[in-house]
Amino acid sequence: MASFQVQEQIDSWLSNRANDFIDRVRNSTLPEDVRRQLYTVNRRGAWFSRDQVMGVAPEIRPLARAIMRDCMKGHRRPDLSHLSPRLDVRIATIGDPTKATFADRWVTLRLPGRGRFNLPVKTNALFEGRGGELCPIVQLCTNGGRLSLRLVQDMAEPFATMRAAYQPRTESLGVDFGLATLLASSRGDLMGRGLMADLVRIDKQLVAIARHRMRSGDKPRNSARYRSLITRLRGMLKTRINASLNALVGIHAPAELVVERLNFRSPELSKPMNRLVTNCGRAVFRQKLADLQEKLGIAAVEVPSPYTWSARSATTSTAPIAGRSLSSVVAGAAA
Repeated sequence: MASFQVQEQIDSWLSNRANDFIDRVRNSTLPEDVRRQLYTVNRRGAWFSRDQVMGVAPEIRPLARAIMRDCMKGHRRPDLSHLSPRLDVRIATIGDPTKATFADRWVTLRLPGRGRFNLPVKTNALFEGRGGELCPIVQLCTNGGRLSLRLVQDMAEPFATMRAAYQPRTESLGVDFGLATLLASSRGDLMGRGLMADLVRIDKQLVAIARHRMRSGDKPRNSARYRSLITRLRGMLKTRINASLNALVGIHAPAELVVERLNFRSPELSKPMNRLVTNCGRAVFRQKLADLQEKLGIAAVEVPSPYTWSARSATTSTAPIAGRSLSSVVAGAAA
């Protein structure tokens, strides 16, 4: 089970680098014949293979390897230290909630050669009220030395009902992004004002802790206060992005969201802070767009910044937002 999850992360990382490869080749000044051969190598994932690829000249192979190495160099390899194993019925069994007394549910884990033990799980009202079917899967997570379990619901039927009931009132809604004002729509809406002031305040605290730790020869991550601020930052971004998009959907009920390519950077923030805000902001935003598409059927299209307000008129510049399917909603509580 763990090996499958590791392979999923590696495949996802390689898929993103293959997309970077396509962008490099498309934006290059190489002859059309050379680009076509490079696309063939990329499509077959044969960047480093020594086997002959049909239709690709031998002198093209070193160029393909060099381009792919350059794409990989700019991105860190997948970090598998934070892998959260998904355990099925071979390892974990979810007990009947009607028979639970001390906790809402009990989960029994069976470890080969180590027997079995029971863990209490406390659910919440949001999880119980989703209306999805509980899957026989448990996700095991660790955070700061604390063990937690997550239960998984299959939300396919509830989401299908929500999509059928959703009635769009706006054909297409353009959305721009910033940090001073988080969201600005083509209808003049301004959502999430005041975010920059909060980011600057947290940034100053993070910089001060990092400098103090580095002067003492320690890493900032070893500071509990530093980690707490990072967690607070991620929670703040998630809350404000989700609330702003929910507000726009509630006001205009769009059939489609046309968004600019995400850039959450600002010269007012330090480099580490820009990196944190960019990575977290993009992940949360794409996840929310995928969630809206899964729940309500709202399509999401990404365009360069100058074309955001032109919506679907810039068809040559549009590309679907890549987001994972949310047919299964992860929820649960700490053990």
